[in-house]
Amino acid sequence: MYYKKKNIFWIFATKCKDFLLILLRIQDVAIMMILLHVWPEKVYKFSTRKFLPSKKNKFSKKIKPNIPFELLKSKSNSMPMMNEINIVCRGSSFDYNNLKKIKGPTFLASFFVPLKIDDYGNVIYTYETLRSKKHGQAYGNAKHNYDISNSHHLKEFKKTNLTYVMPRKEYVEALQKKNKVLSIIVYFKNKNGIFNVCCDKTYETPKYLKFFKKKNSTRISVGDNNYLFPLPENYMNFAPTGSVLPTVCALSFFAKKINIYGWDFYLPFSPKKMNYLQLLMKMYNYDTDGRSKNHFECALLNFYYGYHLSRLPNFKIHGYMGELKKHKKLISRIEKVLFN
Repeated sequence: MYYKKKNIFWIFATKCKDFLLILLRIQDVAIMMILLHVWPEKVYKFSTRKFLPSKKNKFSKKIKPNIPFELLKSKSNSMPMMNEINIVCRGSSFDYNNLKKIKGPTFLASFFVPLKIDDYGNVIYTYETLRSKKHGQAYGNAKHNYDISNSHHLKEFKKTNLTYVMPRKEYVEALQKKNKVLSIIVYFKNKNGIFNVCCDKTYETPKYLKFFKKKNSTRISVGDNNYLFPLPENYMNFAPTGSVLPTVCALSFFAKKINIYGWDFYLPFSPKKMNYLQLLMKMYNYDTDGRSKNHFECALLNFYYGYHLSRLPNFKIHGYMGELKKHKKLISRIEKVLFN
């Protein structure tokens, strides 16, 4: 009886702690949003996990890199230079059926499983977790959500120009059986200025590297170059970019022109249809923030580089991150958060 009461108390205390952490995170985000409007240089002070750079760790606007990652050739496979490529993300602004007519090398960013054709001939994406296939769930593009409990009979959507971009070991292993796979691994500088993998040491094990000895699998490694180093000890040693930005930047070293589709960063509709305040509020998504506690910080980087890259001649962004032109004031304030 004593242990049962103790267990109930422990569960209650854990729930209370989790609830308090959620409230503190929401408070941090609210303060960051206010500061972004009135004093953007101080936004970093309220980044919950210290993901944003202080003044001494910011690049100057004059010398900031166009591409905030650098290619690490010694840790990458060889890859030919391509004239024009397509990068497809999972945002709702892109209809997967358009893949039927897109020509040229096409890279599917962060697709965990192969695309399929449903009973009506539509291209769909179903996210089946390899760890728990029993619990079906539709994931990704809301237009094409499909109950995966009924999707196992469906045929895969196949085109020779498609490459799945995915670094995680279990998904690389499954995808490369029938598809071309590209893994983009992000390295981060340590206090000595040397690039190391810090998130998952698996990426440098012989078993993992063996995957890329196959002809249909390639590895590209890039070094994160968003902030000046060394960062203070209480900072995480990488910038919260998400998966799309490293993919776009990594492939920019191998393509003269890049078309990007579906890069929406969770926006439900185009920024063209939003005013300043509406877009600011859409920079935080409570459900997506989850355990990571970095969604707002990640939005700052994605919005900034979506706007920035869309102005470069070799990038054409068809998703919502390419439709931020009318929000120059917001982008200007984000720039003050990220740069001196």
